[in-house]
Amino acid sequence: EGDEEAVLSQDCFHNSGNSEITMDDVRNLIKKKDEIEEQIKAYYDVLEDQGVGVEGPLVDAEGCPRADVNLYQIPDEPPLCHNPSK
Repeated sequence: EGDEEAVLSQDCFHNSGNSEITMDDVRNLIKKKDEIEEQIKAYYDVLEDQGVGVEGPLVDAEGCPRADVNLYQIPDEPPLCHNPSK
């Protein structure tokens, strides 16, 4: 587990094992956060435009994809997954 944390730290901060976080590290994380938020907003907008929203089902009562939703516009792996039925 300790090795995993070291790798995570290096992946997030790119500081070559240095335990100090620099302002560049913080700026990079803020930039990543902003990019993720933009993606989430774009996915949300696609779902809202199709009348589904983030709470509506993408399948019908029989488990088949809804005919009124263009699933090709919705990414296979969204950054967030909200499924209130589970």
